[in-house]
Amino acid sequence: MLLLAFSLSLLSPQNPSQPSSQPSMKPLRAIPFEQVRIEDAFWGPRLETTLRVTTRHCLDKCEETGRIQNFDLAAGKIQGEFRGRLYDDSDVYKVIEGAAYALQHRRDAALEKRVEGIIARIAAAQGEDGYLNCYYSTKEKGKRWTNLRGGHELYCAGHLIEAGIAWFRATRRDSLLKVARCFADLIDATFGPEGRRAPPGHQEIELALFKLARLSGEERYARLARFFLDARGHYEGRRPGGYGSYAQDHLPVRKQRRAVGHAVRAMYQSCALTDLALLDMDPGKLLEKNPAEARALRATLQALWDDVHLGKIYITGGIGSVPGIEGFGPPFVLPNDTAYTETCAAIALSLWNERMLLLTGEARYADDLERSLYNGMLSGVSLSGDRFFYDNPLGSRGGHARAPWFSCACCPTNLVRFLPSLGGRIWAYGPSEIRVAQWIGSSTTIPLADGPVRVELRSELPWEGRAQLRLHPVRKQRFALYLREPSWCRGEARLQLNGSPIAARSSGGWLRIERVFAPGDRIRLDFPMEIRRVHDDPRVLGNRGRVALCRGPLVYCLEGADHGGHCRNLVLPDDSALRAVRRKDLFTRSPSTGALLPGGLVCIEGPALARQEDGSFAPTRLRAIPYFAWNNRGPGELVTWIPRRKNLAERPGQGILLKLPDRELEASHCYPGDRLAALMDGKLPKSSSDRSIPRMTFWPLKGATGQLFCRFDQARRIESSAVYWFDDRPGGGCRVPASYQLYYRDGPSWTPVRLAPGSRYSVQRDRLNPIHFAPVRAREWMLEIQMQKGASTGLLEWRLGDKKK
Repeated sequence: MLLLAFSLSLLSPQNPSQPSSQPSMKPLRAIPFEQVRIEDAFWGPRLETTLRVTTRHCLDKCEETGRIQNFDLAAGKIQGEFRGRLYDDSDVYKVIEGAAYALQHRRDAALEKRVEGIIARIAAAQGEDGYLNCYYSTKEKGKRWTNLRGGHELYCAGHLIEAGIAWFRATRRDSLLKVARCFADLIDATFGPEGRRAPPGHQEIELALFKLARLSGEERYARLARFFLDARGHYEGRRPGGYGSYAQDHLPVRKQRRAVGHAVRAMYQSCALTDLALLDMDPGKLLEKNPAEARALRATLQALWDDVHLGKIYITGGIGSVPGIEGFGPPFVLPNDTAYTETCAAIALSLWNERMLLLTGEARYADDLERSLYNGMLSGVSLSGDRFFYDNPLGSRGGHARAPWFSCACCPTNLVRFLPSLGGRIWAYGPSEIRVAQWIGSSTTIPLADGPVRVELRSELPWEGRAQLRLHPVRKQRFALYLREPSWCRGEARLQLNGSPIAARSSGGWLRIERVFAPGDRIRLDFPMEIRRVHDDPRVLGNRGRVALCRGPLVYCLEGADHGGHCRNLVLPDDSALRAVRRKDLFTRSPSTGALLPGGLVCIEGPALARQEDGSFAPTRLRAIPYFAWNNRGPGELVTWIPRRKNLAERPGQGILLKLPDRELEASHCYPGDRLAALMDGKLPKSSSDRSIPRMTFWPLKGATGQLFCRFDQARRIESSAVYWFDDRPGGGCRVPASYQLYYRDGPSWTPVRLAPGSRYSVQRDRLNPIHFAPVRAREWMLEIQMQKGASTGLLEWRLGDKKK
C-alpha cells in the first residue's frame, strides 16, 4: 500500500514548475491518427462503441433537434423558423469530424453516405461570398459579425474547417473542405490588421486555421490565426476591456500568466499558442522563424500550465470548478459536489498537453494527458455510448445523472471527435528517436531519418501493469527509444530486452535506451500496480481528513449502488487492508453494444466503517470502482475523497446540510450550481424568474417529491410561513410545484400544521405565498414539495415567522 500526497503542486514526484526532462528546442512530431491502428483490450471496445453507437446517436440527435434542418432553412429549401441555439452549427461539424476519424478505424459505407448527404445540405446553405452560419442567415439576417463576443460565428467556422480537413483526410474527398476554405477566405478578407481588428469571443478558429495552413501550405491562414491571438488584450476600435477575463481578453496573450475565466476558451487559446510556438520552431516554410518569440511563448505557456496545476485542477484531471462561468475559480477552492469540470474542458486540456509534449519533449505532459484520458474525459460518456455528462462532479447525493442529449450539446459532440482520434496521441518521434507517450495497444510505422521502423505495442493497462513492445526496423538500426515511466510508478518499472533484464537510463519520466536495434527485438515492461492512498494538499479545505484511492492511471470512487444505496456514510480507516479484485458482474451487457466492459473491471475492496442512522458505526465492506464508470447503473451517491475520520461521515441518505449561527438547513437534494443559503438570506427577488440573486432548486429532479428542513438551535413558536417560488419559464425546466405542505416535529414523528381559517397553500408566481396556522412551538420544520410532472422546482426565499422563543 502506498501513501502519497496529492498536493496540487505535486502532480508527480517533482514540482511541475521544474522541467521533468531537459527541454529541446527541436519539437517532436506525432504520428497522424490515421496511420495508427489501435489494438487494445480497453480502448478498442470504447472506439467500437463510439463508431457503432455514439456517432450515430449524435447524428440522430442533430436531426431530431433541427440542427441539420437549419441548413435547409438557410439554403431556402424549406420554410420555417431557426431551431436551437446560435452555435448549433458547430455540433453538426464536430460529429462529421468524429465520423471521419471513426471511418479510419472501420469503413462504414452507410455512415459515409449519410455524412456525404449532410455535407451537400451544408454546401447548399453557403452564401455566394462564402459566408456560412445558419443562425445569422435566418434568424438574424443582416447582423453578421455584430456580436463577436457571444455570436460564435468564428467558433462555428473553426469547427467547419476542422471537419472539412478531417473528412478530406479520411475519404480523400474535398466536398466539405472546399466549403470550409471558401468561408476561411472570406474571414481572411474580413479580419486582420487592415480589416476588422477584433478576436472571437470563443477561441477555436485559431486551432483550425493552423491546421488549414499546414494542410494547404498557405501561410496566410497561419498569419490570420496569429492575428486573432494577438488581438486579445488590445482594444483599438473596441470597447475598453474587451470581452474581459471570462474570454481571456483582459491582457495581451503573451502577458497572461494565470488561468482565468471560461476553462474551455482558456485551453483552446493555450492550444493555439502552442501551435504558434511549434510553427516558429518548425523547419517548414510557414511563417518566418522567430526563435526569440518561440522562447517567449514557451515561458508564457509554462506559466499558464503551472498556474492550472498549482491549485486549479482536480485529481481526475478535471478543470473549471465554478459552474456559473464554466471556469476557473481561486486556487485551492475545489469543491467536490459542485465541481463543474466540464467534459469539454478535460478534452481541451488533453489537446493542450498533447501539444506541450511535442513542443518540449517533457514526460509530465504525457502523464497529465493520461490522467485526463482515463478519468476526467472518459467519465463524460456512458459505457453504452449514448448517455453523457456535461459536468463531472467528484461527489453527489444522487441528483446527478447522465442525459441522452443537451440543448447545449458541445460535450457529446466533442467526445465523438476526440475518442476516435486517440491514435494520434500514443507515439511521438524525432529524426533518430521514438517515444511511447501512452501505453495503449497499437501499431504503426515511424519514419526515422535512417529508415522506417514498424512498431507493435501490446498493453494490459489500465487493469494490469504489463506491456510489450516489438520493433521491426528494415535492417539493424541505431536510434534512441524513450519509454514513458508513468508518474504513478516512477523509478519502479522493470525492463527486459528479448527476455533478459536490461538497464535503461531514467531521466524526467523517460526510460531511455539507445542502441542498435534488430528486426523483431522485444521489450517487456512491468509497472507496479499498487493501490495508492492519496492525500490532498491541505489548502483544499474540503478534502482535509479524506483520502482518494488510485491504482495505475485510474482514480477510484465509491458509488451508492455498491453499498445499499448509500456511500457518503462510509469511513476508510488508515489501517484498512485493501486489495484489487477483478469483477466481471458489475457492468454486464447492453442491448446495443453487448458487453459494456469486456472482461470486467478491477475494483478496490476492503474493510470500512458505516455510520448508522442513530450516529453509531458498524463494520462493513467497501468497494471502489473506477471514476469513469460511475453512474452507469443509474443515479446514486458518489464519493471520490473518502472520509478517514468518523466526524466527516454523513448519516445515511443525508441531504445537503448548511449550518447557520441559529439554525441548520437541509435539503433532500440541491442542484450543485445553487445555494442552500438562498432559502433564508432575506433577499426578495424581482420576479419568480429572477436570476440575479441566489436560489435553491431541486434540478434536475422532475416530478419528484423533495424535502426542505429547518432546525433551530432551540424550539420557537411559529404561526406563519411564506415561500417565493422559482419558476424560469419559458426556457427553463423549473416550475412552481403542484403542491406542498408544512410539517413540524416535536417528538418522534412529523405533524402537518393546522391552517388558520381562510389560509391555503398557494403556488403563485412573482410573489410571496404566505400561510397562517395555529401557533406551534417546535425546533424542527419541514416543507414537503410535490413537483409538477415533467418539471423541477425551486425556491428563492422561505420564511418562518416566529413570535417568541
